[in-house]
Amino acid sequence: MTRPEVKTQAAKGFVAKSLRNTIEAYVEVDQHWLDWQCQMLASCTSASLLKYPERNSGIIECVASWPKPAPAPALVELQSQLGSEPGLFNKANICEIAGVSQDLISCPIKVENQQYMLWVLSENRPASQRQAMIHLLQWGGNCLAILKAQQHKSVSNLMLVESLLSSDNLEHCLLELCKHIGLQYNCEMVYLLSTGRTKAAKALSYPPRDVLSNSDLELQLKRIRDESFAQQALISFPSIEDAPSFKREHQRFGQDTQSALCSIPFVENGNRMAVLLLQKKEAFSPKDIESISLLPSALNKVLGARLKVQYEKKPIGKIYSKIASARLAVISSVLAVLLIIAGNIDGTLEIKAEAEVEGRQKQLLVAPHDGYIKEAFYRSGDTVKAGDVLARLDDLNLDLKKKQQLASLASIKSQYQAALSERDRVKLARYRAQMEKAQAEIDIIEYKLSQQKLRAAFDGIVLQGDMSQRIGAPVKAAEVLYELAAVDDYKVVVYVSEYDLGELKDARKGNIRFTAFPDKIWNFSLLSVHPVSEIRDQKNVFRIEAKLDDENSDLKPGLRGYAQISAAKHSLLWIWTRNTITRIRLWLWQGVGW
Repeated sequence: MTRPEVKTQAAKGFVAKSLRNTIEAYVEVDQHWLDWQCQMLASCTSASLLKYPERNSGIIECVASWPKPAPAPALVELQSQLGSEPGLFNKANICEIAGVSQDLISCPIKVENQQYMLWVLSENRPASQRQAMIHLLQWGGNCLAILKAQQHKSVSNLMLVESLLSSDNLEHCLLELCKHIGLQYNCEMVYLLSTGRTKAAKALSYPPRDVLSNSDLELQLKRIRDESFAQQALISFPSIEDAPSFKREHQRFGQDTQSALCSIPFVENGNRMAVLLLQKKEAFSPKDIESISLLPSALNKVLGARLKVQYEKKPIGKIYSKIASARLAVISSVLAVLLIIAGNIDGTLEIKAEAEVEGRQKQLLVAPHDGYIKEAFYRSGDTVKAGDVLARLDDLNLDLKKKQQLASLASIKSQYQAALSERDRVKLARYRAQMEKAQAEIDIIEYKLSQQKLRAAFDGIVLQGDMSQRIGAPVKAAEVLYELAAVDDYKVVVYVSEYDLGELKDARKGNIRFTAFPDKIWNFSLLSVHPVSEIRDQKNVFRIEAKLDDENSDLKPGLRGYAQISAAKHSLLWIWTRNTITRIRLWLWQGVGW
């Protein structure tokens, strides 16, 4: 016999002995309780505890009496006379026995679904003392109900544990466990859905049912098992608890089978072992839910031990464990050697950053005044020559205003001539001022007419602007309509993160790849660092201007790429861990100081 089997047999004997002791105590608790209760009542002369049959059919059983071995004959006779009369519960009746007046007290006690009745015969007492005795008996009856409920639960748990240790065959034990649980909760089907780490089938059921591999039933049960493990708590459908839970697979399976479901996961020390799924027609009561939720605490240790026994019997498992240990040792040794080598070999720190081509000379063409777009000749990406007209504003309103001002000027001039013939100095001065004002208005209109055409100041490319989509649309004064950049005069801007700025003290060279030309590398030299940072892609970066060593006409303003700047030399280990160490130091300085 192997060592795990010896442990199983020893545990089985221990559980069987505990079960016998618990059942014996369960039987004797009635008599012990009645003895203690009668000792609390100094005037008690006789008492008996009767157990009524379920559904009011059968023989009434006397489970305990005081004084032993049997109650007083007078008490038995009174019970037979008054037991069927209504209105006797929790009351004291005065009766005469052998010419002596005594009190007969009846007190009902309900334990689980079982009905008990306590009859006590005592000396005649005043009404206040009789009421105190009734309260004392009620309190004692509640204690008995709680005690017997706990004993019943202990017996049930021990029977479940005994079913797990009933045989060396793990599958037989699991079926016995499902059988006991199914009978206890009146279930029509009980599934035990285990993980694939034991010899037991992944889906056992009672009554036994074949669950074919890759069948719809197996897939449904697997999804229910995974959902239960994910929740790490009891799941019931229909739900009666207030706390929300994710139970889509339970709901789907319950609706398909038209039954109520309840599942509970068994997890020991973080290891997932199995899920118990109960199925029956009527919904689970809150009392059933509370009882089922306590099953893992009673069975986790034993179930984990049985599954571990089966796992220890696998020689392949032991071999795999040794191989995994050896592999871990080799990997650890190789990593240690690599870290030592990396700490003694120097390398060049390469700072990575985004780069962009910008025109060194730019022009913004803005609307000179409020107006409307009449014509547009270029759009984004077009190449223009110096003096080319990119767009023209509508001049109809300005022409009308000019004609109006010319007519007004002619009228003022005629009035001026009439005043001149009359030699009226006051009118001459007034008309001369009005002519100057009208001429100024005409000059302003002519200046605006000269600005109706938007012209390029140099040869370049249109970076932004497409007025062909806005023909007839109004524009405001100073609104940017086009942005131009010189084609042959451009610069490269590198955006370096603030974390890497401190490593650029001795950096002068670098290389860049543009997205449009991924197969070619351009070398560049750093020129200057912009003293003010800016936010780019939600990161704080600094602009660094650079000059390409080999300028190429293929590059256009607006091209983007990725640059690598060669900084100082450090060990490879320092280079690999620099970013992590920098952020840890900053975090420690913010939290506790550095």
